[in-house]
Amino acid sequence: TNPVTFPFGYGLSYTTFAYTCVENTLIDGVVDYYADMNVSITCRVRNTGDRSGDEVLQVYHMPSEKLRSSLSHPAPLKRLIDYDRVHVPTHSSQTIENSGGSVVHFEFPVKRLTLTNNNGDKVLYGGTHILQVTNGNGIGREILYEVQVSETTVYPSL
Repeated sequence: TNPVTFPFGYGLSYTTFAYTCVENTLIDGVVDYYADMNVSITCRVRNTGDRSGDEVLQVYHMPSEKLRSSLSHPAPLKRLIDYDRVHVPTHSSQTIENSGGSVVHFEFPVKRLTLTNNNGDKVLYGGTHILQVTNGNGIGREILYEVQVSETTVYPSL
């Protein structure tokens, strides 16, 4: 098999971008999440190039190594859980707020961090989960957030 020329999420552009993100639900740097809570991340994308362009930011879930090693079933190293595209004119910035238009905000339930066990049940495991915000092309910055889930919750398959 030949190597992939452009992996998933590898966007080519005629301009360049810089971005910063804030996890809005953090209080003093730590939040213990429960299954009924939401995670909220806001990003500011700045066009640092000479042309207007679109940037796609992606949010990946990565179970921590400690969590993965405690499981009795396989778990993905990384999986896409949210993404959005924003148009940013030359030398300007937009705040990402997932509400449509050129403004995007990532907000999703903690339940999206579930993994499927050997019985086919979705399980939100207590412990450390890592969220990665990236533009996916390996050129931009990757921002990591640790999410502490307080307790394990099982959602049985039907």
